[in-house]
Amino acid sequence: MDITRYWSGLGFTLFDGDTEIMRGQTRRINSSSPLHVEAEGLVWAVEELSGCGFKQVRFESDCQQLVQIIKSSKQWPSLEPELDTIES
Repeated sequence: MDITRYWSGLGFTLFDGDTEIMRGQTRRINSSSPLHVEAEGLVWAVEELSGCGFKQVRFESDCQQLVQIIKSSKQWPSLEPELDTIES
């Protein structure tokens, strides 16, 4: 059994300028698509940093499709729960 087909790795690194402040890594059971995994990873990072008391954070992603979805006003019903969390 190939375990890599059942799990997705998530991670984030928080910087203040050039100084690394915090790092997080976890794994989750695979979602329905790579885009969902990216969205879930961003939600997880938002929740982790919020829980640590961070109020203003600039997020960057290498997932251009997710960034465009977040920036647009177009509805994405399959990502609605994740987008609601990210926007709030």
